[in-house]
Order: sequence, then C-alpha cells, then structure tokens
Amino acid sequence: MKQLTCFFLLCCSLVFGSYSVEESVVKIYQTRNAYDYESPWSSPFQEKRGGSGFIISGNRILTNAHVVSDAAFIQVKKAHDSEKYLAEVEWLGHDCDLAILTVPDEAFFEGTYPLEIATEIAPVQAEVKVLGYPVGGVDLSVTRGIISRTEVCNYNFSRNSLLCSQIDAPLNPGNSGGPVLENGKVVGVAHQAIFFGQNLGYMIPIPIIRHFLKEVDEGKYHGFPKGGVRFQTMENPALRGFYQMGKETTGVLITLVNETSFFHDKLYPGDVLLAIDGVSIANDGTIDFENRKRVSLSHLFSIKYYDEFIDLEILRDGERLTLSVHLQSNMAGQDLVGEIQYNKRPTYYTVGGLVFQPLTVNYLIHAFEQDSPALNFLYYLKHGKISEDRSQVVVLTRVLPDSVNVGYQKIVDEVVSSVNGVKIRNIRDLINAFEKSTGLYIHLALETDGEIVLDREHVLERNTKILSNYLIPNDRSEDLR
Repeated sequence: MKQLTCFFLLCCSLVFGSYSVEESVVKIYQTRNAYDYESPWSSPFQEKRGGSGFIISGNRILTNAHVVSDAAFIQVKKAHDSEKYLAEVEWLGHDCDLAILTVPDEAFFEGTYPLEIATEIAPVQAEVKVLGYPVGGVDLSVTRGIISRTEVCNYNFSRNSLLCSQIDAPLNPGNSGGPVLENGKVVGVAHQAIFFGQNLGYMIPIPIIRHFLKEVDEGKYHGFPKGGVRFQTMENPALRGFYQMGKETTGVLITLVNETSFFHDKLYPGDVLLAIDGVSIANDGTIDFENRKRVSLSHLFSIKYYDEFIDLEILRDGERLTLSVHLQSNMAGQDLVGEIQYNKRPTYYTVGGLVFQPLTVNYLIHAFEQDSPALNFLYYLKHGKISEDRSQVVVLTRVLPDSVNVGYQKIVDEVVSSVNGVKIRNIRDLINAFEKSTGLYIHLALETDGEIVLDREHVLERNTKILSNYLIPNDRSEDLR
C-alpha cells in the first residue's frame, strides 16, 4: 500500500509539473512595422511574425527583443488554450536581445506559475530541454540536447558581443524567446541558430538574463557597457620582451582607446592590460571562466553595470599601475554607425531632389538587400567612432529626378564631406548648411565620387514641386523638425 501511495504521488507530481511548465510557455503573435529606407518618408508596411516566451515572477513574460521589436500589435496564447490575449512591451534590451511583456487581462495568468530562473550558469555537457513554438506545427514543441560550450559570441540582433551558450538541440524560427530548462529551472533563453550547421543553436545564459532583469527590477535599463578599446594579443615572446613583461606576466597590448570610451585619458596605446577586477588576462586575450573554461576578456567589461567602478591593473613603461574607472552611463555610445534602430522611423532630409540619411545599420541592411554596400560604408561600420569632428556619417542615398539636378541622377550612396566648404559632422549640420546658403550656388563635396553644384534659386523654386511630384509629405523626418 505504501509503495502504491508513493507511485501515485510521483505520477501526480510529474503530470502536474509537466502541465505547469507547458502552461507557462506562451506563443507570441506579432504584427510589426517595417520601414522603407529607399523612400524613408513612406508609411510603414506591416509584417506578421511569431515567437515564444515564458512567464516569470510578477506576471511578466520574458522573451527575445527581436520577437517583439517594432511591434504595432502583440497577442499571446498559452499551450492548450484557444484564446489569444493582448500583450504590451514593458522593457526592451536590444543589446542583449531580451524583452519583458505584460498582459493587461489578469485572467491570462490563471492556471500558470512563474518559471524559476537559475542562479548559476549551467555547466558544459548539462542536459537541457528547449520549449517553444517553432515553425512546422501549432502546438508546443519540446526538444532535448546538451550545452556544448559557453563563450563570448556575436548577437545577430544587436551586433553586440556578449556571453552565450551553444546547444545541440535544434532551434528553428519560432523557438526564439523560449526557455531552456535544466532540472526544471530556466538556464537560458533560445535566441539564434546557425542554419548551415546541423543542430547548432544558441541561448542567452544566466549571467546575461540576470543582468537584464536586475536593471529592469530597479526601474531603469542602461544596458551592457562596452569597453571602447582595442587590443592586440601578446603571444609573441619578443613583443612581451619589448614591453618589459616578466616571464610570469601576461596580458594584452592596448592599441586604441575611443574618445567616448570610459577609459579615455586613463588607458593609452602602449599600455599592457594585465588584469580586470583582479582577474588575470592571458596573452591570448582570454580569462579563466566557469569550470576552467576560457572566454574573451570583453566579458569582464560587459557584465559590469553602468555607474559602477572597474579596477584595471596595467603595465606602463615597465611600471605596474592600478586604475579605478567610473563607468558613467552618459558615455555609453561610441560607434559612429551605432546599433540597429527599432521602433523608430528613418531619419531623412530632402532638398532639390537630393535625399540624405545618416548611415545606420538599418540602412546598411537595406543596401545589402539591394546590392553590395559601398566599401567605405563597411569601413565606417567596423572602425568608425564618434568624435568631436563627426557624430554621424551623412549619406546622399538617392536623387529624385528633376530639372534642378540633371546630370546627378545616377549618384547614389555617397558620403557628404562638406557643403559650401563647411565640414558636415551630422545631418543637422547639413540642413543648416543648406538653409544658411546665400550665394548663387550650393556646392557639395562627396567623399569618393566628385561633387555636386546646384543653382540655389532653382532649388528654392523646385522644392515644393518635387515634394508634390514624389508624394513626400515633408522635406524632413519628424525628429528633425
């Protein structure tokens, strides 16, 4: 009888546990706004997308940012339920590809319970389950696999390099945002896959999830700091000898410090970075991580919080120094092209049929879809940094044919260097240069392909007609008015 009772309780526990977990994993339906960077003044068109998410404490849903970004309308549905509920985005962490949804109708949460988020990162070789709603079916899907490695990798959604874990469970479109479970606890959020590799998927691990949730719970999301420095590995013994490193000393050579970096005027090219917060840096640029694994030293920068201090140990001219640096949140931006923009209409300005936009990742994606983007665009994407001389790359993206711009109508995707001899630092500079022109001509110097000269009076005469002919409601985007 005692054995029968134990068997009954075990069965009930498994059924209840399985049911509860399934009910806490939701399917997300999204209608998003998509923008036309060829004609940036156009109203957005709508696309339907789907993904997964799961209920966490506080009647909230955790999912991927890329599942709900640019959303005009979101609905969620529980497993085994026919009803869809309206959902709203409460928090977006584009840099870490995480988001929080809320559901105004509290009835949605009846019969569910929040999934518990683990406190520690799951070890390599841990067996995990991935739950979600991938394409190819309607109901909840459960797949199994193991964590094969954890390292710093590129997040496709944001281009950020953050900690991630690779799993051999198959991930397909629709899995994004679903929980990865080990022993019933969340150890990751499914977020991207490599489709040319068999069963190669990636999840966002616990340190990134908890960093995001901590800031959300505090009511203000700053994101993940970027070091804003470049370094060279020091595996060559002659290089180490040149910089007066002892046999037991390891580190990396600082080669560049961005003007907007936290470390500007504190670190200099030629410094050898030995340790961060007491963690030694190897000559190959890696650090000791969990279970004797190694990851890039960049993890030590990104896992910090803004407004904290970070301690650096360096070697400068053979002398060991310790620096304590304040990670000020107002110094967060540094890339000239920046990150992908979401929930934002394209920025543009048009005059005399010339259409100008700042170079953004969004525009580069458009350029890739149309053709290969200009090589200087790719240079700015990889190497361009904000400085006093330039905060945006301003691009002449196209020319709308009109009598005022005859002869220039084949010019596309040219970076504007100056207008009437005034160097262009950003798109507002360009607008000011046009509007303050008083001479007979307006002269534009282009970075790679010559120049444009317009008759100023002719431009003023034709502007309104050009806007009318091409159904453009305003000569500039709302953020420039």
